[in-house]
Amino acid sequence: MESFQIFISFSGKFSQEIAEELKHWIHNYDRNLMIHVSSEDLDPGVNWEKELDQLLDSDYGILVLTRDNLNSPWLLFEAGSAAKNKTRKVCPILFGRDKDNIEAPISKFNYLQFTEENNFEFSKEQMQRLLSTINEMATKDDHKAYRRGWEAIERHMENTWDGFKDNISAILEKYRFSHPSKVRHDVKVTNHLDINLSVDEVFEDYKNVSINEIPHLLANYLKHGIDSSYQILYPEYSSNTVIINQTRISTFIAFTDEKNILVFERQLADTAQTQVKSDSIDVFGSVQFENRTIFAKIAKDDFAKSKILKIEYIPGFAVEDNVDKSRKRETVIMIGYAVFVSEEDLKKGVNGKTTALYKINDRLLRQSKNLTSKAKLAVTYLNSRLHSES
Repeated sequence: MESFQIFISFSGKFSQEIAEELKHWIHNYDRNLMIHVSSEDLDPGVNWEKELDQLLDSDYGILVLTRDNLNSPWLLFEAGSAAKNKTRKVCPILFGRDKDNIEAPISKFNYLQFTEENNFEFSKEQMQRLLSTINEMATKDDHKAYRRGWEAIERHMENTWDGFKDNISAILEKYRFSHPSKVRHDVKVTNHLDINLSVDEVFEDYKNVSINEIPHLLANYLKHGIDSSYQILYPEYSSNTVIINQTRISTFIAFTDEKNILVFERQLADTAQTQVKSDSIDVFGSVQFENRTIFAKIAKDDFAKSKILKIEYIPGFAVEDNVDKSRKRETVIMIGYAVFVSEEDLKKGVNGKTTALYKINDRLLRQSKNLTSKAKLAVTYLNSRLHSES
């Protein structure tokens, strides 16, 4: 009989300290529990798929939310992934903050709160509910953990609550005056450079325009939103490329109608469309920040005239190794956006040769070896989003 598995997710040092304390407190209730705590802010190259597998194999997910990790891309990603399994419960716990400004998919779940209200009596009741829910799920699923009654929960609360409450309160006090994240889309590429990549900032005028305006909107942001000292003219591409710490920053676009994604099949492309020939399924990225090759790859004028319904930032980023036209090897960080169009318009993007429609589902995600890093990131986000809304 397998142990009941709990996955605790956090983002940032503040919530990490709370996650570790929470793990210790729950584990003291029953040491048969298998409790995993997520890795903090995965760096490029870290095997996030292994971490995601750990999350998806768990029976219960806990998201530690503080004012410092408001709408953290990593927490949003994990929450959406966990939501794919309708039998799995995910519980966000708000520590020292309220429910305002929390975005989907986290907003889809029921909350618990830890606050100073009524001398922590409300928080005590909330933590009892947490243990009771885990106990009920484990018993129902016939795990060896939590074969206990309500008396055991009450006894654990009586013996450990004061210490747990004081430890969490000390952490909240420690970070009381820390600065919360202002926007989930800020990317710190160096210690002194912030690029605001929010949809409202980058695609300021996208509403009521067609998708052929995307390169122009990106070019406008390149001109006005990124310091010129980080732009280098690439003669081979006749464009300014964003280079920071010898790392190119570029963009990719995933076109979707929410249920399907338009992909670029590299092995069928010619050199006028791409410099990289492989068996990989891709979305639409470019060496230029403004992504001027989108429509050369699709080559369908009627698709270019399609109306944009909405644009969403894809949390995280893809990392690729690339060789440019001058044979210079470089590392590329790819920032992605999902561009939503109607089902009818998305079909117009299929050119019968190098582009195709794929249904967004778990099966496509399992073909990860055939997806480029940016395609994998886009499919993972859209798949999680689809499950969280269904």
